[in-house]
Amino acid sequence: MDRVVIVGAGFAGLAAARRLVGAPAAVEVVDQHNFHTFQPLLYQVATAGLDPSDVVYPIRTILRRAPNVRFVHGRVSVLDVAHRAVVLEGGRTLTYDHLVVASGATAAVFGVPGVRDHGLFLYTLDDAHWVRNHVLAALERADVAAQGDGDAAAIAVVGGGPTGVETAGAMTELLDIAVRHDRIRLDPRRTRVVLVDARERLLPGFSPAASSYAERTLRSRGVEVRLASLFHGIHAAEVPEDAKVAFP
Repeated sequence: MDRVVIVGAGFAGLAAARRLVGAPAAVEVVDQHNFHTFQPLLYQVATAGLDPSDVVYPIRTILRRAPNVRFVHGRVSVLDVAHRAVVLEGGRTLTYDHLVVASGATAAVFGVPGVRDHGLFLYTLDDAHWVRNHVLAALERADVAAQGDGDAAAIAVVGGGPTGVETAGAMTELLDIAVRHDRIRLDPRRTRVVLVDARERLLPGFSPAASSYAERTLRSRGVEVRLASLFHGIHAAEVPEDAKVAFP
């Protein structure tokens, strides 16, 4: 019986594991987390629309009815291809005949200065939790500091793909709820959500009609859409405490 090790329990890793259910193979799925995150809804966590528990599911429960598939909770430290072994932190070693690497992606900064220091990324559950807490805290600070018409809250979202579009729209809803229902005082003349993308249209993987519809809808909700705009950098002096630059 072949031994198969799958590194990563995201969409690709779990899809591979499910294809091997019932096959003449002993399959081990390795992940540093014991839960699977439904990434398409992370923007809802980041904008306080969902709780973190709403977008995660235990990996062991997902694989419960797969007798030849076993979950291994651990973080990979070495892929020893020469010896066909996966070494986990702590020294545990898993040998294999076939290896599937599905460890996911990380945010690319494309060498843009200041992104690592001042940007908020939205790729993991921890990222979404951090963005949500950061934005809500900024709104509270704006309310405390409010004078006259109130203070500003500026949110820049970089990236016009599905997550960027959804995040920008959800941020406008969050601001509306904060003002209308939670009575947070914000200056409406300076409070804004800006969506920036270097390409000529939003949602480049979709049809032009879908791109146009997304742009019209965002603009109708008050989002400033800036297309064909290159992002050259983020500087500390340009990112006050109440401004958030999110990178989906």
